Amino acid sequence: MDYPYIYSWGPRGHLAGAMNRKGQRCRIVAPPPGKKAGMNSALIEFAEDKFLALISRNALRRLKPLPCVSEAGNSLTAKSFQVD
Repeated sequence: MDYPYIYSWGPRGHLAGAMNRKGQRCRIVAPPPGKKAGMNSALIEFAEDKFLALISRNALRRLKPLPCVSEAGNSLTAKSFQVD
C-alpha cells in the first residue's frame, strides 16, 4: 500500500504529549461524507500503526520522487523521496 503524504503539523494544546505524528507517512482513506466536503478535511491512515484520523488537508505534504542515477547506466529512476 502506498503512503504518498507526510503529516506536517506538530501537536497543539492538551494533546501535546499524546499525538505527536509530525513527519509520519500517511495516505488519504476517504474524504468526509457530505456535500460540502467537510471544510477541507480528510480521513487519513498512518503507515506505522494504521491509526485513522480526521484532519485538515492543510496538514498534508505530498512526497516527491528524487531522481537518482541507476547503477546500470545513466537512466534516472525514483528511489527516494523528499518533502515538498
